[in-house]
Amino acid sequence: MSTDVDLGNQQAVGNAGASDAQGFFSARRLVLERAEYSIRAVLNNLPQDEDGKRRFQLIFLIKLLGRMKNQSDLFDARCSFNIGFIGESFFRDLDKLGSDDFSNLGGSFSMGYRFLIEFQLMSPGELPDDLASIAHQVADFEFSGNVQLTIKYAEHQMIIQLLSRYIHHPNMVELKRLPKAIADSVRERTTSEELLSDREKRVNVLKEKLDKYKQAFNFVGLNEGFRRLRVQKRVESLVSLSWLFLLGTVMLSPPVYKMYCTLFGTPEIKVDTYFALTVLGFELLLAYFFRVGLHGYRAIKAQLIQIDLRMALCQFIQEYANYAKGIRKESPELLDRFDQLIFSGIVNSEGAIPSTFDGLDHVANLLDKLKSK
Repeated sequence: MSTDVDLGNQQAVGNAGASDAQGFFSARRLVLERAEYSIRAVLNNLPQDEDGKRRFQLIFLIKLLGRMKNQSDLFDARCSFNIGFIGESFFRDLDKLGSDDFSNLGGSFSMGYRFLIEFQLMSPGELPDDLASIAHQVADFEFSGNVQLTIKYAEHQMIIQLLSRYIHHPNMVELKRLPKAIADSVRERTTSEELLSDREKRVNVLKEKLDKYKQAFNFVGLNEGFRRLRVQKRVESLVSLSWLFLLGTVMLSPPVYKMYCTLFGTPEIKVDTYFALTVLGFELLLAYFFRVGLHGYRAIKAQLIQIDLRMALCQFIQEYANYAKGIRKESPELLDRFDQLIFSGIVNSEGAIPSTFDGLDHVANLLDKLKSK
């Protein structure tokens, strides 16, 4: 019962001195050296028939204090629990040992065992061979009183307290929350991916619409060009038609005038051979120009038809291109006849249309012959 009270008092004192844990052993190397020297001297002078338990305690402390002295930084880092609870008490007893006071050798041994157990728990690997050897030999001896209670405490309750201390450490608490944080992160990532996918779909829809608008704009521009060309050709068609009416009127004026004179008894105009041939040549010349104008008018009409066809094609060319691109993969020759029918020209090229001055030299030769007569 008194041991439990002592342990509680040690815990209270240890909590007060926990802030001195950093560099605890490093700052007390001299105490460790004196205690080790004194213990080694006692061990060397120990009679051969001395109790083996006492000899073991002395050997235990010599090896443990040697490690604490040589690896003080490791003990500082790995024994913070017992430094805070029994550190000062342990070094007070070591100071007595350095002064050749071995009245509390058992207490120094049991507290050293606590440090050894904590050092073993906090070490990532195995204990050094010398420390592992003495740690295993503790179970070979029977101890009594507070020493036995402290050893049992080190092997049971202290380990539980150490585990509890680290399990409930703030960092460990945060570590416990890691699975939830990971689940939240996965859920957020899934949500983000879904939102990103939805936005990508919307962007693709907008892109398709923009592509259609772009294509429509291009076809509108092309259609506008055809429209302007159509207006120009319509003007040319009207001019050509007016020219044909004028030529036809002039060509018909002599026979109409002759018929008028015959029907209404107008005095006849004296017509000689030279005048008749001149009128005939003039009629032939007008007939030639009428023929040229008629061919030009027909060519303009053919061009207007082709322009109207291309304007009509602009209304469905994109859908036809998409359809043809898919259907040609299965049957490449399926749309050939359709393409020939739709996209071929309506009339032949204009190379066969006679020019305005074609054959003018022949007419000039004919007039020269008439003048020579």
